[in-house]
Amino acid sequence: MSLPLLLLLAVLLSLPVVFGLVLILRLRARMAAEGTVAPKSAITGPFRADFSPERLAETARHEALKGYHGRLKGLEPKLWPIAARFPWLKAEELDGRWSAAFAYHCLRLSGYALPARADYPGASGDFAEIAPWLEWAKAGEILHLQDGKGFAPKRGDIALFGLESEGADHMGIVLETSADEISLAEGDVGNVSLLTQRFADERLLALIRIDL
Repeated sequence: MSLPLLLLLAVLLSLPVVFGLVLILRLRARMAAEGTVAPKSAITGPFRADFSPERLAETARHEALKGYHGRLKGLEPKLWPIAARFPWLKAEELDGRWSAAFAYHCLRLSGYALPARADYPGASGDFAEIAPWLEWAKAGEILHLQDGKGFAPKRGDIALFGLESEGADHMGIVLETSADEISLAEGDVGNVSLLTQRFADERLLALIRIDL
């Protein structure tokens, strides 16, 4: 085979490799432009470099004071910014059950780019519900259970409570802690977002701690 033909064959064989590299570079450039870095892991990523538990706590405090609310007497629901995180849901579907959606909204605003729907092995559903949070945190080894062995809330933790059942049925974001109480930013406290004080008792079931 002549030299020109060999060169032509080499060029043709290298085209798929070059094309693949171009696609990878374009994807990385797009991710950088959006402020997203490569995943920390298949479970806990992707996230943004400016996320921190401190920023989550401050964001949650700010958002809780905005007075989000579901359907109240004489008032139309004010849940659209939170419901927009879950395009497949109507805002009225969150009415009276949006503490998880509020926590997700705050997490995204604070820089952690968690997809709205968990679709990897071991976790399913969307983060407007509490069960996927537990599955996701357990899989990523960031779930701390109430077991009496150094279990202590910290600012920026996502706290899970069993207020009306034995299982987790409510979520909030820890702002401050004391010996036996914690201050939280919460959604869906009587269908309203509020800053609250709760006892760190048996109703506090677990903590999700995203400590990058």
